[in-house]
Amino acid sequence: MRKNLFISTLSCIAILAVVLATPASAASRPSSVSAKLTTGNAKAVISWNAAASNGSTVTGYQVAARKRVGSGWGSWSTYLVARTTRSKTVSFTNGSTVQGRVRARNAQGYAAWAYTTSKVVGV
Repeated sequence: MRKNLFISTLSCIAILAVVLATPASAASRPSSVSAKLTTGNAKAVISWNAAASNGSTVTGYQVAARKRVGSGWGSWSTYLVARTTRSKTVSFTNGSTVQGRVRARNAQGYAAWAYTTSKVVGV
């Protein structure tokens, strides 16, 4: 009985060591990223659902938006927002086709970008 107790104790210690040694990883991509536009107001609201932390608390989000220029895309305008934030309002000229993206950050780094579909502002 004492030998079995010793082996069981060692097994528990080994399992605990594996659990504690499992490193945290970068947060997951935010989900349900969308760009909501209101007719005539020259603004796009990029919103998302919270990302999974993957063992390390999400510390914030990076949001970026750009507009179509000719047959290509303009540069991304990037914004940092608090971890409790779930949307960012960005101004554009009415008639602009816009795209947004969001990624989470934790102590392990940034997640992959999650993108919106393209939307036309103010029409």
